[in-house]
Amino acid sequence: YVDSNVMAGRTGDADEAGARQLARDVALLVQAALLHANAGRTEAGDDLFRCFCDSRLAQASDVYGTLGPRAPIDALLRRAMPWTA
Repeated sequence: YVDSNVMAGRTGDADEAGARQLARDVALLVQAALLHANAGRTEAGDDLFRCFCDSRLAQASDVYGTLGPRAPIDALLRRAMPWTA
């Protein structure tokens, strides 16, 4: 998915919509890289990174906030709200 947008930009075939998709894809990849570098080497950090990739990178979708059925919701909530644990 990302590769087709990159190639369109390199060949000059990109239109405005393709450029926006490419910018979105680059932003998501940068977010994933930062999350991977800073989430910590813990099970919760790994779960968070996997969920981010599954919900934002695995399929071409602009619908955010949708997690797969196997997402470790409890672990994600504990990481997001440590004061309630």
